[in-house]
Amino acid sequence: MTDDEIGRETAAALRTTLQVAGLLAEHWSRTREARAREATARHHAAARHTERRLQAERRTVETYLRATRTREWWATATRAHITEAWCTARQWETHSTLAADTLRRLDGQIRERYGIDLTHTVPATAPADPTAISHLLDRAAWRHATHTDNPDTTIHDHTEHLAAQALYALVAKHSNATTAYRETGNHAAFTNAGIAEAGLNALGEPGAAWLREFDRDPHLAYARVLIAPDTPTRLALHDSAQRLHQLDNETHHDDTQRAEHLAALDQLGEPGRLWLDTWRTDPATAYERVLHNPHLQQELATRAENMFNTQQRAAEAALRERSGNKWFATAGRAEILRAWDTARTWREHSPLAATTHDRLNDLILTRFGVDLTAHDDAEVDRVSEMIDHAAWRVAAAKMDTTVLEAAEAETQAQQRHERDQLYQLVTEHAEATAEYRAHGDNQQDATRTDPGRDQRAAAIGTAEIRLRDLGPAGQQWVREFDTDPHRAYARVLIAPDPLTRRHLHAAVQQLHDSDLIGPTRTPRPTREQAIAAVEATGEPGQRWLNRWHINPHTAIAKILEDPYTATEIKQTPAPTARRKTNRRTTARRGPDRHERAPRPRTPSWTATDLEEARAWLGKHDPEWLSVRAWKLRNMPTEYGRDSVHESIVDRHHRATHPDPAIRETVRLSGITDHNDTDRSTAIRAQLDDRNVSPALQRIRMNLEQDNAVPLNAVITKTPGAPTDHDTTSPDLEPTREQQEYGHER
Repeated sequence: MTDDEIGRETAAALRTTLQVAGLLAEHWSRTREARAREATARHHAAARHTERRLQAERRTVETYLRATRTREWWATATRAHITEAWCTARQWETHSTLAADTLRRLDGQIRERYGIDLTHTVPATAPADPTAISHLLDRAAWRHATHTDNPDTTIHDHTEHLAAQALYALVAKHSNATTAYRETGNHAAFTNAGIAEAGLNALGEPGAAWLREFDRDPHLAYARVLIAPDTPTRLALHDSAQRLHQLDNETHHDDTQRAEHLAALDQLGEPGRLWLDTWRTDPATAYERVLHNPHLQQELATRAENMFNTQQRAAEAALRERSGNKWFATAGRAEILRAWDTARTWREHSPLAATTHDRLNDLILTRFGVDLTAHDDAEVDRVSEMIDHAAWRVAAAKMDTTVLEAAEAETQAQQRHERDQLYQLVTEHAEATAEYRAHGDNQQDATRTDPGRDQRAAAIGTAEIRLRDLGPAGQQWVREFDTDPHRAYARVLIAPDPLTRRHLHAAVQQLHDSDLIGPTRTPRPTREQAIAAVEATGEPGQRWLNRWHINPHTAIAKILEDPYTATEIKQTPAPTARRKTNRRTTARRGPDRHERAPRPRTPSWTATDLEEARAWLGKHDPEWLSVRAWKLRNMPTEYGRDSVHESIVDRHHRATHPDPAIRETVRLSGITDHNDTDRSTAIRAQLDDRNVSPALQRIRMNLEQDNAVPLNAVITKTPGAPTDHDTTSPDLEPTREQQEYGHER
């Protein structure tokens, strides 16, 4: 390579390097500009967000401060509300004109109401301290309540402050003299009390007002001056003084706790400081004034009663939400235990708590198998341990299927045994009652003297005593017997619900009819079919069959001659099939013959029954339902449509009836329906609507005429099976396409 080529290559490499450096510099410059723009955008976004938040907070504060300008707010405002409003206005006075104006208004109101000027008391550069402002307002309010009877008057004069101190000293002297005279009867103490009253009269209106209050209620007069002017401060001072007194009586007391109690008394304001001054000079007198003042004792009793009532209401409100089965089913063991402990604590003071306690005991016994009635005095931890262990046993039993099945079988056997006992006792009661009535003992005849009458009445009484001893089931039956004897007998001796009684009555009637001899208009069920219908009713049918095997005549009479069941069936008869009308006879009457309007009918079915019947027949007998649909489309009157609807519901009821004989009538009517003219007309109309070819229509109608079974059963026969109707012409024999059409049908 020559020198020229080397120079050219070097120059090219240098140009490339410079170009790359320029591109990198441009890229870095653009990156810095993009970052600077992003930082500026973030700064502006943060500034906008801060400004929006500041505006939102300012609007909220201004809305809050506007309320302080109304008389309603000042009528209900407390010192805490005034402190919060003043501090809020002070914090926002530089950001809101409304806040600055509100601050000036608040200063004026505080100056007028409490006699202090916060603009001079709190420096303008100092932060708004709610604790300090609250302390200033509390002291001003105490001075306001102590040194004047008029709450709208402010105290600024030093003379009135001295008068307040003089009032305290004179009342203290009067209290000491009165106590000494009451304890010793010394005449000198009586003289000192008179001197104190003279000083109070000389003091002016405050002393005279106190003497008038002393004449009305001495203990309240002493408490208002020597303890505190208002009830909350008196109660707080009593609590602090009592704790300090307990601490002084201890042999080894903690100086830290002592300092805390003294600080708490000092925070009560002027009453606390005055009491502390007395306590430092004469602790016994200070404790006597606070701890043994009768008026203060009444206030303490009132406070305790109010606290008790508040706690009772809170407990009752909590128990109302925790006494239902739904809550108990979803509640945990800890929550159940808390509710039980609350109910146990308040059961002697609240009827609701007592009822809830008994209910929770029953629910806990049912769910965990623990009877807590025998452990009412046990500790909560002990009861919690018992419930936990019981819950673990229940969980283990649930995980063990054999134990669970055995428990369920035992429960079912126990329930069955209780029902059998109830049945046996009610049977004895019915027999004793029947014998009592058979002898005419129920007649009010004073001339009859039958020695066996008392024995028969005693038999009824003995049966009722045994029924009550049986438990809740027997007691409920006795109450029901007092209300309606026939219904009580029918619910136990026949069946507990109306539907089962109806079925059992019908089955027993069939069993009774199966023993008849001679021709009947309707197919008569066999004895085996009637017994199967009785067994289909369940436990009542099995119990009746046991009695029937022993005494058939009496057992059948008990069912068929029961007055309550007979009345019940007569009042609510089962829907029956309507007989078809002869349309040909009606047609021969001629158009000129006057026909009576049909009587309005009351349907014995509902729209739900009709929809259920249509759904079932559409699945099990669609052809029969399609014929009725064609009738409905071509029926001109509402009366006729109701008749078709009733036939649909009736067919569904008979097709799903538990009695096999009734279900057989549905099958027979389905076979005879194939010879009905309406059915043939409806099928032809449907085939025309579906544009079926004439050849397939002829095949379909031939099948309809030649087979007394539904079409689906004919088409699903095995191909090539011999039949009695294979004499059709070759051009009418079904092809593959025709068979597929039949399957689709």
